[in-house]
Amino acid sequence: MCSTSFGKRQTRIAAIGRAHQRLYSSNQIDTLDLGAYLTEVCKDIDESMPGCAITVNTEPGVLIRTDRAIPAVLLVNELVTNAAKYAYPAGHCQVWVTLSRGGEESVIISVRDKGVGLPPGFDLKSGRRLGMRLVDSFSRQLQGDLQVFHRNPGTEFLLTMPLKLRS
Repeated sequence: MCSTSFGKRQTRIAAIGRAHQRLYSSNQIDTLDLGAYLTEVCKDIDESMPGCAITVNTEPGVLIRTDRAIPAVLLVNELVTNAAKYAYPAGHCQVWVTLSRGGEESVIISVRDKGVGLPPGFDLKSGRRLGMRLVDSFSRQLQGDLQVFHRNPGTEFLLTMPLKLRS
């Protein structure tokens, strides 16, 4: 195993650890405010990635079951990390994370950058890199609809997911 791959795995494990640490320090265990949780985890990511500024804008009071919040936040972690690594090859990245309600039954999470954009022919479903496979897996686990938009400049990933799992 190469050291770069090992380093990426360490970063993912640290993100999972930070996400769980945030949960254990909370009084609530079954549900939590997704916006507050996302803001705290993004602050942790921001502090661990010098040269990358993450701006978070969340709607308050979006309560969600903890077992749904974890994959949502891990998905955001992967997208932010990928933006920092690939969208800004010269460094000094900037990423915007937004959480809003998509009505009474759903939420929308946007992760946006103004970097170099995705490579031609990019396909989320057939991604070979671990990060994109994880993003796809988390979105399916959440029963979400993940869309990718090519912006000028940059890229936006938009996840629309139900607050509760559908049977």
